[in-house]
Amino acid sequence: MIIPFTATGSIGVIKDKPSHGLPKDAWSDAVNVRFNDGYAEKSLGYSAPFGTPGTAPYYAIPFQSSSLFYWIYAGLTSVYLTEGLTHSDITRASGAYNATADDNWTGGILGGIPIINNGFDAPQMLFPAAAGNLLSDLANWPSNTIAGVIKPFKNYLVALNMIEDGQAYPYVIRWCHPADPGTVPISWDYTDPTIDAGRRGLSEGGGYLIDGGALRDSFIIYRESSTWIMNIIGGNFIMSTRQIFPSSGIFAKRCFAEFEGKHCVLTSDDLIVHDGVSYSSVLDSVYRDTLFTELNAATNNKRTYLSKNYSKNEIWVCYPTGSDEFPTKALVWNYRHNTVGFRTLPGSAHIAFDVVDPQTTATWDSDSDTWDSDSSKWDVKQYNPAKRAMLMCDTANTKLYKMDDTNQNDGVSFTATLERTELQLAGDFDTITHISRIYPKFTGSGTVTVYVGGQNVLGEAVTYDSGQTFTIGTDYKLDVRQSWRLPAVKIESTGDVSWKLHGFDLDVDAAGKR
Repeated sequence: MIIPFTATGSIGVIKDKPSHGLPKDAWSDAVNVRFNDGYAEKSLGYSAPFGTPGTAPYYAIPFQSSSLFYWIYAGLTSVYLTEGLTHSDITRASGAYNATADDNWTGGILGGIPIINNGFDAPQMLFPAAAGNLLSDLANWPSNTIAGVIKPFKNYLVALNMIEDGQAYPYVIRWCHPADPGTVPISWDYTDPTIDAGRRGLSEGGGYLIDGGALRDSFIIYRESSTWIMNIIGGNFIMSTRQIFPSSGIFAKRCFAEFEGKHCVLTSDDLIVHDGVSYSSVLDSVYRDTLFTELNAATNNKRTYLSKNYSKNEIWVCYPTGSDEFPTKALVWNYRHNTVGFRTLPGSAHIAFDVVDPQTTATWDSDSDTWDSDSSKWDVKQYNPAKRAMLMCDTANTKLYKMDDTNQNDGVSFTATLERTELQLAGDFDTITHISRIYPKFTGSGTVTVYVGGQNVLGEAVTYDSGQTFTIGTDYKLDVRQSWRLPAVKIESTGDVSWKLHGFDLDVDAAGKR
């Protein structure tokens, strides 16, 4: 009898339920595999297209000029700028910064001007936003004032969790006078009636202010255990603020990501999605318990962050495990298909998303072609805006990696694994099932190893055969001899290969009860 598995990418991994109770096409475990459009595929690796950074990168933010796309990347004491080939130190003229790995940098782009902040120094601006300039303290920023977080909101900057004249105000938000496009705010003076700057305390429950960001026409403020919304209303009050989720906050700074007019947020006990009005769980009964067990056991769990991967319709929850210094694992949620997968990370302090396409503009000195033979264009974009990807900051190895690029991790092959245990092919726990063949349905190239095994008693270790090599594009079946009450299948690749698993069939017979 042939038992088909035709939707191997429709559900993904489910860890919070016993394997014997899972839907047939769900997986018990998967590493470096993503689930998309009904199939399971090996995750792509990463490359280092920007060469060697000038400092170990903890944070990265993109911006563009008229012809080039730049990345600013920040270490703990210095900040650099690159268009992909050259790396320029743009640290402020007054000297080193005082950032920490636990707090890290935040920021954004206000009217084309990069603004970054580390919670210990004055916010920094690159103004004018061009190569050859250094960062400097944000113009008109109030003296003796530090912000835990600063983010753009329309033509405002919003600062959260303040220190003013040495006094901590962890419940206070401030906003500047709106800035004209291409300029920085002219004032933060909330006492001046001619200025639309403001300062407000959110003292009602919910813990310290942790982070915030724009959501459509609103600004969402995340506290430790509650969530607030801020809107522009004008008049004497300028902004309105109100609590929207009294019992749902945020796990740590950078633990939210915007997508399709919604925020995905890691709270203290769940991964949720909200639209500013209501929220729902992403991981309910799928992986929530397992995720927070791993998070709570991690020494550096507050270095967890979320990153978006628009090109793949994914949100990544990047987190350290055990005693790892930085995130070494990512829970990958595909929000179009509502599937969950996982991939390993090298120890990443931050992942950003935008154009990753190292290019340079043509200059007179570098162009050796003659007038008659030169087909290059002048004063046009030298980057491809379609090449948007994740850019990962690998702090330990001082690298900037382009994700989902090549089948290896910086030239080194990695392991990708799919596993499903405790299959009830006979419909009960008593019948022994004999498996004689497996028909994997792969597209791609290279070889994978297929293991078939199982258990006879729930809770005992899974026993697999020695594994057989399956050559994609050549083989169509593997002969096996396995008999179990609860069969299991594992697929693994370790080389420079690319594959998609569209399904598999098992040729089985009921061997009786014993």
